[in-house]
Amino acid sequence: MTAGPQPLSLDCAALGCGLPDEELPLDQVRLLLLRRRTSWVTKDAVWQELVRRAHATPEPWTTVAAAMMMPGLKHIAGKLGSRFCGDRNDLDSEFLEGFLQALDVADARSPKIFGQLYWAAFRRGH
Repeated sequence: MTAGPQPLSLDCAALGCGLPDEELPLDQVRLLLLRRRTSWVTKDAVWQELVRRAHATPEPWTTVAAAMMMPGLKHIAGKLGSRFCGDRNDLDSEFLEGFLQALDVADARSPKIFGQLYWAAFRRGH
């Protein structure tokens, strides 16, 4: 989705909130989100847009949102995985399911949307 003649992208200029004043491919947006110095206001603006797009056009934007959340899901797996005695694939599926269910009902205008999605995945895995 980030390669080829027409990679998916976000118009960061329209989102504002400290983002570059240009349209960026999703792999570059993801790198921005992973930087510690990127403000939570900026991260929230991107996640609100991802939620809005996932609701409006589920495919491919639900997959995009899950891919963008992957570092967070891996973090959850690191926290809870050592205490899980079953198949790790089952646990990973639960994290993803919790995230996808929360994404489906999330209000795109809600503040701190990343945290809501992250903690829904955490609770489902826990």
